[in-house]
Amino acid sequence: MSNRYPNAWNFSNTDKNLISKDGKYKIEYGEMYEIAMGGPLGAECFLIDNENNKKIKVCDWAGGPAIWDEKTNRVVFPIWTKNRAQQIRVVDIDDNKILTFSEIFRVLEIVGVEGDTIYGVDSPIHKTKELKFDLKKEKVSSDN
Repeated sequence: MSNRYPNAWNFSNTDKNLISKDGKYKIEYGEMYEIAMGGPLGAECFLIDNENNKKIKVCDWAGGPAIWDEKTNRVVFPIWTKNRAQQIRVVDIDDNKILTFSEIFRVLEIVGVEGDTIYGVDSPIHKTKELKFDLKKEKVSSDN
């Protein structure tokens, strides 16, 4: 398990990182479950629009934690595949898009977003690989 908080094994709907920088939006998870015994967590994921009092489902099985871009109304989080691998999902409120990227990861720990680059690690506890993911260069698998 990662020493950082929040991380894929330990995050909560009360975490400050789930609120957009302007305070207008929030990511909220449904009931969280381990994907396997002792494994990272997964849950339904919703975008809460505080201004319009709306709750929009953005994923059936998201991992966490979600990270908001510091400069835009864009949030990034891992999603679980049917094979218990992960992909990156981006919810871009300003452009009204939900993007899922094709690349497959083991367990993502996303720690930041700068411009079009996502930073973190893939598999923080075993054979860790640094993550520097360029949103402009990577292939999108679905456009919701």
